[in-house]
Amino acid sequence: MQKIISFLQEQSKTLGNWANTFWLVLGLVTLAKLTIAFNTYGTNDVAYFEKFLRAAKDFGPAEIFNQVWYYNFPMFCITWLYFIDFISNSTGLPFSFWFRVPAILADIGSLFKILLSPIILTPFFSVISSTLVYAVLPP
Repeated sequence: MQKIISFLQEQSKTLGNWANTFWLVLGLVTLAKLTIAFNTYGTNDVAYFEKFLRAAKDFGPAEIFNQVWYYNFPMFCITWLYFIDFISNSTGLPFSFWFRVPAILADIGSLFKILLSPIILTPFFSVISSTLVYAVLPP
């Protein structure tokens, strides 16, 4: 852990304003992705998983495999759908938004993985430029 902290301190000294730019871009891109997730319904995946949730509520989690012939996910997915539905009902935000939030959080985690990769690997590329390019990829 000390190695990571010293690496980040060293990078912030040598990068100067680039570090501030990184955090600004990360925040703006994350906000943009969350806004897009809130204001749009999403892909067909959202519609299908809403159907799966409805079938699981109507018939029960085990019976969904008999009732929906194209459902081919493990049982944990039904638990995950129940959890997303619970959060959606608790917050009043749509199911489609909460369905896409984990992917947005995973993007942030991937950025930190790229940022911390020079600790383990010899840097063949600029850490900040690669993370900024990755940050502006669409959700």
